[in-house]
Parts: sequence; structure tokens; C-alpha cells
Amino acid sequence: MLNHFGIDRTTWSQLAADRTAWRSAIHGGLLNGGRPTRDVAIETNRLIGATLADARASARAMHG
Repeated sequence: MLNHFGIDRTTWSQLAADRTAWRSAIHGGLLNGGRPTRDVAIETNRLIGATLADARASARAMHG
């Protein structure tokens, strides 16, 4: 899924934290690779949400 946009799976969360960079990466991927299917977009958004939820849970656990 992220491969469609040319986004590295190991660093995508850092990229996503910078909204401007994220949008550039997504739009660049759309321009270079064509539009992803709806299923791919849904799955990518699901993975992003799950990763962000995990990061928030980890931060809460570290801070008490």
C-alpha cells in the first residue's frame, strides 16, 4: 500500500507527523503511480490510524 506512493514502511510514521511532507508524498505518489484503488486507500488509512493509536497508548503508558 505505502509502496504505491513510494513511502518507506520503516519511516512512514515520521513522514506522516509532518502534514506538509505527508501530503507532498501522497500527491507525488498519485502523480507518479496513478490513483490507488479505494480498497488500498482504506487499508492505508486503517494502518495509519492503528499506528497512531499505538503511539498514543505508548506515550500515555510512559507518562503515567
